[in-house]
Amino acid sequence: CLCDGMLDFKNVPRGSMHERVDALSDCEYWRALCPQLHVIDSGFIQHATCAGSFNYMDDPDAVDEMRRSMDHDGYATIIAGEKLPWAVDMVQMASGVKTLVDAGWPPSFLMLYDEPWALGLS
Repeated sequence: CLCDGMLDFKNVPRGSMHERVDALSDCEYWRALCPQLHVIDSGFIQHATCAGSFNYMDDPDAVDEMRRSMDHDGYATIIAGEKLPWAVDMVQMASGVKTLVDAGWPPSFLMLYDEPWALGLS
């Protein structure tokens, strides 16, 4: 089968299948698993999206060059060492991914938390 080996069930969280399925829709489970992250926290989303706007460049010519690069090349280069005002704590998000994987969940389950959505909105 094409799917053989793609899913590694030995890392699925312990407990009955019913318990694992119940955990999927239990906000308190996800909050307890990664307490440094947020689940359905509108106050956090509002604060993060306002605080994370990228109005950090004072040079309009540099901003215009980045826009041209994005339009032409599909990416823009940021000066090494430039401190970006991320809308969320990237270290906490990375820690959350590790916690999810250690608990047997796929890394993509980070999308259950508000942080990646706040980052996308900023």
